[in-house]
This record gives sequence, structure tokens and C-alpha cells, in this order.
Amino acid sequence: LSASFLILAVIAFRKFFSSKMPRTVFLFLWMLAWCKLMIPIPTGFSVPVTNGWFEKMPDITAALPLSAGTWQTAGAGPDFGWNLLKILWLCGAVSVSLYIAYLHAASMKKYRTAIPLKESSWIPMWLEQKRSFRRITVRVSDEIASPLTYGIFFPVILLPKQSDWADKESMKLILEHEAAHIRHLDALKKLCLTISCVCHWFNPLVWLMAALACRDMELACDEAVVRAMGGENRKFYADLLVNL
Repeated sequence: LSASFLILAVIAFRKFFSSKMPRTVFLFLWMLAWCKLMIPIPTGFSVPVTNGWFEKMPDITAALPLSAGTWQTAGAGPDFGWNLLKILWLCGAVSVSLYIAYLHAASMKKYRTAIPLKESSWIPMWLEQKRSFRRITVRVSDEIASPLTYGIFFPVILLPKQSDWADKESMKLILEHEAAHIRHLDALKKLCLTISCVCHWFNPLVWLMAALACRDMELACDEAVVRAMGGENRKFYADLLVNL
């Protein structure tokens, strides 16, 4: 419940300051909301101690007008309502997990049909400039309509086969956008958002958080491209996004 209020607060903040703040600020706020959702915060408790040893707790059943057998039977009764909620939650979580796993497997089956890039000779040189501890691969597929990136440890930039390879400036902007996704670890962030949707499938605010966070990831990459390429390319880049 407290995480839901935090999500609402981030949504309101995003609504009023969307044009005044960089998208990295909103992504940081979404990360805080995700942590509130997923990381259990233990509550403090105290144990009575006497002279360094645990003090023996009093037997509260001794003061009750019930026999020991009656007390044990009453305390051992299952809470059917709570157990039913657990079963409903587990069924929903398993159903959502299986559906997402099916979509992921179908996408990966398409992506594996992609072939290595051969149309352009300048892209390998561009990849050398972007070299990091994770090796980036560029592949081409006729199964997609727009560029995308997948993979956490071995990231792949997947480009449509019908891309205009002669338009070097446009292709460079597209690659810079996808490389920003890789630098920002957006694949890992989306995996974490997916896990939160599985665990909190019953909460529509969590699904809304995931959708808005993914949108902010895209806009953060756009901001990174504009910073890297210079402000004079803003109109050209905006036209390119519209065409894609």
C-alpha cells in the first residue's frame, strides 16, 4: 500500500515536471518505487534479556480458563481465508509468468533468425569506438519493423533488413540510441520491472509504473543521443523518430 502511494506521487511529479527535468531523474524515482515494492524492510523487535541470557517468557496459557489440549487445538487451526488469498496470488503470479515467458520465447525465436550485418563497412569501426566490458553485436532481421536491443550480458542491436544503409547519418543516430539502451542497462531494468509485475500482478499501479518507466527509458536514450550529437541535430533526429 505504501509503495502504491509512492507510485502515485512519482506519477504526479512526472506529470508536472515532465518538461523541466531530465528523464534520468524520473528513472531514479521509479527505481525507488521498485525497491519499496520488492525489497522487504524488516521491522524492529526486542527480546527480553537478563544478565546476557534470554529471559524465560511467561506461559500465557496458564492464566487462561482452558485446558492445554483445548488451547493447542484452537491455536493450530488453519486460517482458511489467508490461505485462500495465498493460493489466488500464486495462481495469478504463475499465470502472468507463463504468459510473459511465452512472449519472450516467441520473440527470441524470431531474433535468432537474424543474420550478421554485412551491408555496411563503417559500422564495425563504430562498434570499436563503443567497445566496453560487454561485446556489442549488430545483426539484421526481416522479422522486425523498427530497431531494438536485447540481451544483458551479450547485448545485440537488431536492425530491420529494409533499413536505408546509404543514409549514414540516420543509421548513426539509430545506433547511438540503441547503444544508449545498452549503456543504461535498460534490459536489466525491464527484467526487474517484469518481476515486479509478476509479484504484484493484482496492482494496476505497478503495471502503470512499468509502462511509464519504459517510456522514460526511451526518452532518456533520446536525450543521450541529442547530447552526444549536438543540439543542432534535434529536428533531424525528431523527424527520424517520426519516420521510424
